Amino acid sequence: MRPVGALLAVAAALATAAAVSAAARPAPSLEGFDIRTGRHVSLADYAGKRVVVNTWGSWCRDCVQEAPDLKRFAAMHPEVQMLGIDVHDTKAGARYFYAHHDEDWPSIFDPTGTIAQRFGADGAPVTFFLDRRHRIVVVAYGAQRLSVLNALYRKTLR
Repeated sequence: MRPVGALLAVAAALATAAAVSAAARPAPSLEGFDIRTGRHVSLADYAGKRVVVNTWGSWCRDCVQEAPDLKRFAAMHPEVQMLGIDVHDTKAGARYFYAHHDEDWPSIFDPTGTIAQRFGADGAPVTFFLDRRHRIVVVAYGAQRLSVLNALYRKTLR
């Protein structure tokens, strides 16, 4: 692909893949129990860090498609805390998803979807990019590619 074509492709992906907040808004509280470890996890545990919150489910085809790009994004940005919300899932399905995709960040088990709804997600996948003050800067709906994740993340650096 020519450089101009690549730039247009990224611009089109950004225009359709994400709703960019006009003004950052504070993230609601977020806490629950990690599906893998059973430990209590809270957004407050990551004070001062940029956080990417992603809703997902083992049943979700788009979540399966997005998983390798999220894994690569996390590896490229160790300064970012990844945090998942596993919605409308079973523990067995979620554990299989984690093992299969080799993800190593915490994910709050949310079998009823109420935690995700309080955070602002009605489904999966939805990805929230939070700045260091835990304000939601960008919300992306649907499966995201690595190039789009990186472009959206840059918006939290402003």
